[in-house]
Amino acid sequence: MRSTRSILLPAALLAGSIAAAAVPSGRPPRVAVRVLSPTLFAGWQTSHVSDPVVVRDPALGFRMFYSGAATEQRSEAAWDTWAIGAATSRDGRRWTWVGGGYEPVLVGHRFHEGEVVDAAARATAFDFLEARPGAALREGRRWWMWYTGWNGEERAVGPGRSEKVGFRIGAATSADGVRWTKRTGAASSDAGAVLGLGPVGSADSIAAGSPTVARDGSSLRMWYEAYDGTTWRIAAATSTDGVAWTRTRVALEPGAPGGLDEGGARHPVVVALPTGWEIWYQGRSASAAPFHVLRARSADGRTWRKVEGEVVLHPDPPAAGGEEVRVGSVLARADGGRDVYFAKETTASRALAFGTVASTTTAVYAEVVPARE
Repeated sequence: MRSTRSILLPAALLAGSIAAAAVPSGRPPRVAVRVLSPTLFAGWQTSHVSDPVVVRDPALGFRMFYSGAATEQRSEAAWDTWAIGAATSRDGRRWTWVGGGYEPVLVGHRFHEGEVVDAAARATAFDFLEARPGAALREGRRWWMWYTGWNGEERAVGPGRSEKVGFRIGAATSADGVRWTKRTGAASSDAGAVLGLGPVGSADSIAAGSPTVARDGSSLRMWYEAYDGTTWRIAAATSTDGVAWTRTRVALEPGAPGGLDEGGARHPVVVALPTGWEIWYQGRSASAAPFHVLRARSADGRTWRKVEGEVVLHPDPPAAGGEEVRVGSVLARADGGRDVYFAKETTASRALAFGTVASTTTAVYAEVVPARE
């Protein structure tokens, strides 16, 4: 029998949860509520909880799949393993970790104490070091999850600087949403991924990740972030079985110079609407606050029109400087609004004898965005 354990939050966070619970029905709060925080126990998620993938479950209310990590990393120069955890909720605001949060439900490679990263071993699994959820669907009696995997590939981008590359997309299935079995892609060059890297010169020749998936009749449609080594775009693919995917087209290009997405379009989240499709995505600009929540709409899921302006979310504390805000899920509401689940970084500085040290942690928030926005 599986055990569950309620999430323990500091008093300030509990106060935020109580405030959210006190809002009368039909009058959703216009501020974000922190719904998931890093833990003081279960070392795999002591610094970051991110990438919230929230789906409705008729039996439980809501399920959330999210990523967790333990390193207070400030940049990609230092990295740690990321794994996927799960939580459930009746109302979408108060969440209970599956299994008490002690263990993730999906990992790339399960390291033992004292084990070091073996270069030869990590090359055999696309998700050796990171597994981060992108989409989850209930198909009949089976749960499907598509996720981003990374096995440690990097490339130099300047003296003493590197960037992560080689992200690929994996799939897993589960009967209960807790015990997962990875589905292996057909191409041996993709090290188990169901959507690997594209051919040289293509939009996703360097990285493919952050999948968002929706059922469309007899087929599945995926939108994902694609990187060619210079530009991040949003690309599309289709599948009939969830494992074999066919690339179709680039769905969204970055904006013009000076735009909110001039530096790239990343982390798509798709919402099916009665009139078509809506994608929420992260735009990157050259401003001091470079991360923006943007949207595009389409009648057929192929030709997209960007929505002017950005969606302003309201975490506490607010995002400052280069702190990242990343939307993980958007659920349509009966009143036309959207329940938006997102991750937000918080940077803390400490003065030490040799200088100031900055560390970054990440938490998950929820906010109702009204229909008029």
